Amino acid sequence: MVLTEGWWSRALIAHAVFHDIAEKRTGDVPFPMKRDNANLKAMFDQAEAKFYADIGLTAPLLGEYEHTLLKAADMLQLCYKARKEICMGNLLARRILRNGISHLRGLKWPSAAPRLLENLLKDVENERET
Repeated sequence: MVLTEGWWSRALIAHAVFHDIAEKRTGDVPFPMKRDNANLKAMFDQAEAKFYADIGLTAPLLGEYEHTLLKAADMLQLCYKARKEICMGNLLARRILRNGISHLRGLKWPSAAPRLLENLLKDVENERET
């Protein structure tokens, strides 16, 4: 609700609920792996498309604004997961967090969403001080 400022479409809700469902079959491959390996991404895209076809799910089309909302939500989730890993001692997750924050800064955010990024950055700074 924060990202959408109280507005959402059926297509946005459908994507938010189902966009990761294929990971039940494929597993959750981190974004950087897919981004840096085109062949791997193509293989997973194909496997996900087959999964959706097998269960009879056709995702409705999203507009650019809705697509950006989903990307922002996904990337915020990745950043908070990386932050949790860092808190548990996994210092390798620092790079993932830095890259995620960099990606978030480059998005065309909905007007309410920058507060979420600001809160994330404050949390990261507070953890550095402790």
